[in-house]
Amino acid sequence: MNVIRNIINFCFAIILLTFSCSKDNIIRDKDDIRNVNIGMYNLLQSSIDTLPYLGKKGITFIDSNFSEIVFEIIEKPIAQFDGAYLLKYNVYEPGDTVKYHYSFQSKNFTISNDSLNIKFQFSLESRPYYIEPKNEYIADVINIFLMDPGPEYLFSQVFYHETNTRSWPSSWNYKSISEKVILNKTFQDVLNVGYQDPLSIVNFNYKYGIISFTDFNGKLWRFDKLI
Repeated sequence: MNVIRNIINFCFAIILLTFSCSKDNIIRDKDDIRNVNIGMYNLLQSSIDTLPYLGKKGITFIDSNFSEIVFEIIEKPIAQFDGAYLLKYNVYEPGDTVKYHYSFQSKNFTISNDSLNIKFQFSLESRPYYIEPKNEYIADVINIFLMDPGPEYLFSQVFYHETNTRSWPSSWNYKSISEKVILNKTFQDVLNVGYQDPLSIVNFNYKYGIISFTDFNGKLWRFDKLI
């Protein structure tokens, strides 16, 4: 009787073990499907070389009365970020979430003036194509954020541009303005994103960087020179 009981218990243990292993495989497979590594995204040197702030220490801006103000530029070395991810929903079935892991490079500058309480964060980043991340498309993208001087010190985006669309199948770039006069000075190839009610209206080109902006009082400041 004990032999029969031992045999039954052994068989039951084998069934439980088999079921447990099968269940673990199902969970692990599902985790593998829903946690996808889409690779490493590095900046092109040619994209970095387009940046006007390389090696610069400051920018002088003037207003309509030719009053001058100087912004400090703090340049940071290229950084590698390995823990980035983006989420996509309803990829394999309704209600699912897929987490796409990747690493990217970023070249950053802080551009600030204490008297105006203005701090721009300028970055060039290598980015995946968010619409189809699994295809591993890549572009080099500029973003400029402005710190809101409110109590929470949040940053609001004031500019965006794809420096090199590379393999992205589509682009969100605005068309540049061939010439634009700002406070009696003419600039070429001017870019303006046209955000609704931004913290600052920023005009940009690749020769000088930020060529004009509005401060928190709405005053227009125009680029004068890089230092």
